[in-house]
Amino acid sequence: MPFCQELKLTGTCKQLDCRSTHDTSLFCEDCNVLCDHRSQMESHLRGAKHIKVLRNRAAVSGNVCWVCNMTIGANPTMWTQHLSGKRHLKNAEKVGPASARAGPPDSDKWCNVCSTRFPEKRAANAHWRSEKHKRRVALLEVGGRIKESQQSKNGVAVSHEPGIIEIPFVDIQTLAEQPLRTMDITISARSHHCRLTAIRFYVGTTPPVRLHVDDDFKLPIVFEAGDLRGYFTDTVELSFDNTESGQEWKVSRTIRTTVGVAADYALLRPTAPYIRPPRRVITRVRQPLPGPVPSLRATIPYIKALPPYPLDDVFATLGSLDQRIASIRAMLPAVLNGRTYKDFWRALLFVEEHQMRVDIEEYDL
Repeated sequence: MPFCQELKLTGTCKQLDCRSTHDTSLFCEDCNVLCDHRSQMESHLRGAKHIKVLRNRAAVSGNVCWVCNMTIGANPTMWTQHLSGKRHLKNAEKVGPASARAGPPDSDKWCNVCSTRFPEKRAANAHWRSEKHKRRVALLEVGGRIKESQQSKNGVAVSHEPGIIEIPFVDIQTLAEQPLRTMDITISARSHHCRLTAIRFYVGTTPPVRLHVDDDFKLPIVFEAGDLRGYFTDTVELSFDNTESGQEWKVSRTIRTTVGVAADYALLRPTAPYIRPPRRVITRVRQPLPGPVPSLRATIPYIKALPPYPLDDVFATLGSLDQRIASIRAMLPAVLNGRTYKDFWRALLFVEEHQMRVDIEEYDL
């Protein structure tokens, strides 16, 4: 399920029947990456690119040796040992000892948006003009809108300040006794002119509600599982105004819960943190030992050569949008019936899988 486009552009969503994802925790602030679902976010957090970004950000507060292109850390002893090491002395003979300095990267050789450092200014300038950097800047603005929509403002404080309301796991065996789950959002105001004017969610209160200075307002959020099973997320958006100044603003909170069998859910939960296995270096055999020659009788007797499949693997990345659409339509049967049903959906499935590979490479997930 894709992320809500209106939430991307404005930080809020006004469509009550919106079927897109509103889980704001799917945005990675370190990498400026926006994922579409929870499993994709978890895969990104375990990925090598995310770990590399965290290491590069840690280098900003530590010592960076630009001769060896390594992050040494903030420990003075490790920095001294590195400067006297064989590897550093060998590299320093080529570029000169002037580059062996301690401290954070230069601003003209460090991209804070992409968390990437460059050995020279020319490479940094090329990176800042690239489409990849521009996409990250656009996603950074999306993250800023989401974060701004989750903050309390204008004298009105909303509970669950990180922006996530986690409803405890709903066991289906307890639904008969307790069909509803309720979580309270506490709202406090520093002015009696503030009002809660609108709520985008099913709650037990009808706006507008005037807020009082010395009396916190409890807003119940009701979740009814019914026959639903699985992981669910939505966003409750609270609209406020100030009758004296005429200001209007919104504060959002992401609500998440899981419905299922508690025993099965406990078995599926991880028992230890994920540790990526070490990378194995493939050693090629230079002098292989000769083995027995297979018998010709064991080979498959092909009757004739198979014809090439008509689909082109690069059509989705060539030409303009209209040209790509025309290429896809040319591959589809002219009429969809019982005979062409198989070829029609096989071609569409191929297009979808190819576009997924293109998107993964383009957005660098």
